[in-house]
Amino acid sequence: MLGKIMDFITAIQTAIERALDFSGRSRRSEFWWFMLFSMFAVIAAITLDQALNTPQLGVMPETGLPETYQQSLFWTFRISNYPLETIVGLLLFIPLFSVMVRRLHDVGRSGYWALGYYGLGFISGPTVAEIMTALEAENMEIFETQSVMIIGMVNFAAAILYLMFMTRNSDKGPNRYGPSPKG
Repeated sequence: MLGKIMDFITAIQTAIERALDFSGRSRRSEFWWFMLFSMFAVIAAITLDQALNTPQLGVMPETGLPETYQQSLFWTFRISNYPLETIVGLLLFIPLFSVMVRRLHDVGRSGYWALGYYGLGFISGPTVAEIMTALEAENMEIFETQSVMIIGMVNFAAAILYLMFMTRNSDKGPNRYGPSPKG
């Protein structure tokens, strides 16, 4: 594996085998192949739920939790009222989070950046949902609110920073998180 890009199957196997391993480092190829696999798996689960007309689980409360936080739960953990989508989303969350932590380690960053990224997404979920709804309705009045603008800009900046970390080349040689996965 020295110097070679990790292939699709190896990346999936490695991410699943190391699902509970939040130490060490992971290469870009492991992270991005597993991210792609996760997206395909969730899309397949959504498609099967719809094709099979699976009954809704009712895990998302009808009352007591604002709809916008339901959206935060959905986008963060893939929890929905559909069984296959929820099962697949929950099964993939831990391995995806751990490979993200190891990928951050590979570029010399603390795994707490991943926690911060998910936390920010969950906390700001209601405002981001409002922004998306307003954009869909072509209602630009929402951007007149200063707090909405600030939250939108912070989320945009966090997404750019996250992409920069996830696409950056590995630190050469060992770093404080371990030896280079490139060998």
